[in-house]
Amino acid sequence: MPYQVKTNSQGLRMNYDLKFPKLKQRILILGDSYTFGVFHANHDTYPALLGKKMDESEVINAGVSGYTITDELSLYKERAKYIESDIIILQVLDNDIYGLMAHIMNVCDRNRRVYSPTEIEKKFLQLIR
Repeated sequence: MPYQVKTNSQGLRMNYDLKFPKLKQRILILGDSYTFGVFHANHDTYPALLGKKMDESEVINAGVSGYTITDELSLYKERAKYIESDIIILQVLDNDIYGLMAHIMNVCDRNRRVYSPTEIEKKFLQLIR
């Protein structure tokens, strides 16, 4: 089924821009493609559905496809901390833990940092090869 992705001028998956000062409680949801809501219209993402249930709060979808925990931390430090959130939800899946391994981080790190595998990672990689 067709769907439309809309982001606001702040780069968040929302149909409107955040206003400051805030008028009600803000819930910030950081996450990956699951939070972003790939293949869903904005109103069908789980942050939007939560927002419908909690109409006294403003639920903010800060999910980005392909992000790992380290990317979500960077997003928070660089931009999302200014949202003035009262509650922060970090959505993670099992692949986010795998994404913390050095060989994946070297491919996916958006700041192009270089990571060395830990001794535990080296042993793990020897087992699966």
